[in-house]
Amino acid sequence: MGFTLALLTTLTFATPDTIYVQVPAQKRDTVYVVQRPAPANTVQQKSAEAPVYMTVGTPTPTPATYQSQEYMTLQERKKMRRASLIDNPRFFMYYYPITLIGATSVGFVSIYVTLEFPLSNAVSIIATPSLWVWNNDDSWDDESEKINRFGVAAGVRKYLNNQIHRGFFIQSTIGIYRGHSQHSSDYGYYDDEYSYDEEGNFSKIDVLGYMGTVIKWSHFALSFEAGLGFAFWSTSGDFAKEDNHLRTDFLYQGDEAADNLVLDAGFSLGIGL
Repeated sequence: MGFTLALLTTLTFATPDTIYVQVPAQKRDTVYVVQRPAPANTVQQKSAEAPVYMTVGTPTPTPATYQSQEYMTLQERKKMRRASLIDNPRFFMYYYPITLIGATSVGFVSIYVTLEFPLSNAVSIIATPSLWVWNNDDSWDDESEKINRFGVAAGVRKYLNNQIHRGFFIQSTIGIYRGHSQHSSDYGYYDDEYSYDEEGNFSKIDVLGYMGTVIKWSHFALSFEAGLGFAFWSTSGDFAKEDNHLRTDFLYQGDEAADNLVLDAGFSLGIGL
C-alpha cells in the first residue's frame, strides 16, 4: 500500500508590474506569448496597468474581437491552464516525475520508492531505491536468519497500449545493493551438539523483469492510481573487489526464481501543485 505525489511545476517570470492578458473564451487553449517590443504580427492590447502585446494565431483576431471578453492576470491564466492539462492530458511533456511508495510482504518486507521520468507517452526511465528485510526465526529446527539490504535499481518501463502512463506495462531493471546477513543454527544429535553462527556484509546485483498495470483517474489537480503486478524473471549475483579488480558472479536463480513471483499491489494519490 502506498501513495503517489505527482508534482507539476510552473516556470514564472517576474515582471515589474501586473500585466493583464485578454483571453477570449473560445481560445483559452491557445498559448499567448507576451513580448516586448511587439513584433510585426501582433495586436496591441492596452489595460489600465500596462500595454500588452500578444502573438496572434490564425485566423488573426482584430482588436474588436477582445473588447467584450474578460481580462485575466497571467497567474490566473497559468492556474487555469495547469488544471486543464491535468484534466485533459494530451502531451507527455506535461508530466513530471511520479513517486510511488509501496511495500510487499510474502515472507519478507520490501519498502520501495519508484521515480518515473517520462520519455514519451509510452516509455519512461525509472529509478527504485528500496529496503529489503528478511527475518526468519524457525523454532522447529532452532534456525534463524536475518538479512537486510538497501540499494537502488534503474531501468526502463514500456506501456503496451501507448497511453499516457497508464494501462499494462513491462519493465526491466538492474539494481546494486549492499546488505548484512546473520545466520545461526543449533542442531542436536543424541549427546552431541553442533552449532554455528555466521554473520557478514555482502554486495549484490539483481536484474529483474516485471509486468503490471496502472489504472489512473484524474480530475483537475487530483489523481488516483491503482497498480497490480508481479516479477516474472530474475537473475542475481554477488560482486566484490579483489586485487583492484571488480569481480562479478551472476547466477540464474532457477527454482529460487519462483520466490520472485510475488503479487505486488498498491494504490497512490497524487496532488498537482
